[in-house]
Amino acid sequence: DVSGSSFYGSAEVRFEKIKEVATILAFAAGHAKDSVGLLLFSDEIELVIESKNIDTHVHFLLQKLYEFQPLLKKQTDISSVLDYVAKKWNKDVVVFVISDFIDEGFEKSLRCAVGRSDLVAVRCYDSVERALPSVGYLMVEDVETGESLYVEAEKKSFVSEILRKRVIKQDQLFSRLGVDVIDISYKSDSCFQLVDFFKRRMIHASLR
Repeated sequence: DVSGSSFYGSAEVRFEKIKEVATILAFAAGHAKDSVGLLLFSDEIELVIESKNIDTHVHFLLQKLYEFQPLLKKQTDISSVLDYVAKKWNKDVVVFVISDFIDEGFEKSLRCAVGRSDLVAVRCYDSVERALPSVGYLMVEDVETGESLYVEAEKKSFVSEILRKRVIKQDQLFSRLGVDVIDISYKSDSCFQLVDFFKRRMIHASLR
């Protein structure tokens, strides 16, 4: 996800964590001799590097990822990447969607993508997107639209409740469609979490 919100962060820029996760996954795929590709998206598909299984390919796609500089702060459209997955890839593909998933209305596209691939949602989140700190009233700005408004920043405020319910609703959607979710914050050890995820997947697969 290279939309505007990927370049926000209360502690560090989210895109740094996104790149870190993508790097670990790319090297893991390369080590396993799997083909690996890269797709960058915002409200449209920005870049596609098709999957290959050659030694230099991982370095090439990571170079493209780390060189990426957005020209504009575009909005997030999860449906755009999910529709691409549904049309272009088949069931032999494992797709990691690395994003903040701050978007709505992508359930239909998610259903189609899940039917075509093994899809994993990697949610890179900022703690203030889960619960606002208790600092009273403050002005916030949507980094993708530029819209500003005053909100009551309290842990039990109306806004915090909206944030909490959004995550619960999304979790229910992913669970219903059988989509695995990895939640990674700025403070997370990305490598540890990904290794733990793959271990759990292996155990689950062996029990089937």
